[in-house]
Amino acid sequence: MKTFFKNRALALFNTLTLLAALNSAKSFAAVVIQYHHVSEQTPKITSITPKLFSEQIELLIKDNFEFLNATQFASLNKQHDLDHTQTKQILVTFDDGYESVLSNAAPILNAHNIPFVVFINPSLLGKNGYLSLSQLRDLQNQGAIIANHTMTHPHLIRTLDGENQQQWQKRVTKEITEAQEFIEKNFDKTAPFFAYPYGEFNSALKKILKEKGLIGFSQHSGAVGADSDWQALPRFAFGGDYGQIDTFADKVNSLPLPLESISIYGETGAHLLDPLLPHTSSTPIVKLKSSHSIQLSCYASGQGKINVTKQSDQSLVVQANSPLPIGRSRYNCTAPSDITGRYYWVSFPFYRKNENGSWYLEY
Repeated sequence: MKTFFKNRALALFNTLTLLAALNSAKSFAAVVIQYHHVSEQTPKITSITPKLFSEQIELLIKDNFEFLNATQFASLNKQHDLDHTQTKQILVTFDDGYESVLSNAAPILNAHNIPFVVFINPSLLGKNGYLSLSQLRDLQNQGAIIANHTMTHPHLIRTLDGENQQQWQKRVTKEITEAQEFIEKNFDKTAPFFAYPYGEFNSALKKILKEKGLIGFSQHSGAVGADSDWQALPRFAFGGDYGQIDTFADKVNSLPLPLESISIYGETGAHLLDPLLPHTSSTPIVKLKSSHSIQLSCYASGQGKINVTKQSDQSLVVQANSPLPIGRSRYNCTAPSDITGRYYWVSFPFYRKNENGSWYLEY
């Protein structure tokens, strides 16, 4: 009889341990927000006005968001014992290191003691519209962490004319390494953060970052969770038509969609490992398996709502209705959560070259 109860107790312990592990795997949640210019005098597509930026920060404060510093964010993935879905955590980031971050954004953030991260390209420091080294040090003294955005801000996924894979890897590794060395030499406090220029990445770049111990940030949207790819984390970018206050709250309150598996295929059935689509694919197929039943709605760049086919309560297939546009695009998918006012959100970035195989022009 003792053995029976001992076995039952052990079985119950193992069951509770498994449930705790499953719950902890879903519990970690945070949102990263991204800006470029905070100004009325800079290109609208990458700018947000100081007034709107201030309104967004005030909304986050009013909604009791916890503003994370770089160290806190980097350690989140190790804190599976905390139920982060019941809190609201956010990391504020800026790409490129423009002067308006110092003149317009920092005073608003500093008034509330909010930490933030500025990703820089050392070769551009002090040039027209970019912060100088002394200005960046001033920002650091105001609570900013300066982080890696490559030396020169190239399209990392593109090979140069006549460049083979080995030469490409050597060049992009140099871009990343030299920028990191510059930052560590010139700033007292650093973080193992890297932001992909233009948000473009592939599996080879992710491998380089992982080997160097760097956390990678892209520009596809969604919340960060324990199952996120820490070499290609999502961020909500605000600028141009994106970031109006009526949609801002929905984005920053998003949660990471709990998924057991994600597989992406081309129309020919080939398994796609990178966002850059082969010439044979323009409507990639995303197969999702969730840990529980979800009501998923998905949207594609320039198309609005797209097809979601349910294979079972937990298995779904997502595909665009028509070819994705040339350039960068994405599938954005959302689903209601059991937390009032918060939605699950996941995004899948894709890049398409021109039909003749040439690269798309940059905006």
